Amino acid sequence: MKTVKAVVGVVAVLASIMVVVAILMYPAVDAAPGPASTVTGAHYTKSNYFGCLSKDDFHFLASLFVQRDLNAANEFMFLHNCIPFPENRKVYIMDTAFDGLTKIRFEGETEAWWTNVEAVAY
Repeated sequence: MKTVKAVVGVVAVLASIMVVVAILMYPAVDAAPGPASTVTGAHYTKSNYFGCLSKDDFHFLASLFVQRDLNAANEFMFLHNCIPFPENRKVYIMDTAFDGLTKIRFEGETEAWWTNVEAVAY
């Protein structure tokens, strides 16, 4: 259990850095949030990103990383439907939103995860 928490802790630190960079680099959009479009075709995940089944959970988890509260972020990931993404896994884009998020589905799986658009190599 300690090894799993240590690995999640390292992933959380790396993910937090990526989230902060993504937030600082992503321009603000003055548009109502909602589905933008669905992109077809296969893509691959990048390293050091995470996703949640719920868009609200993803936003909350990202805020914990921005606040650098890694203990709370790790606990939140364990208690909610959020996972670190493995690098270079084939995914399909299910939805894209105006708030800089995209919903992806891993090949061969039915669950779709909300994450930053930067988490996917296009």
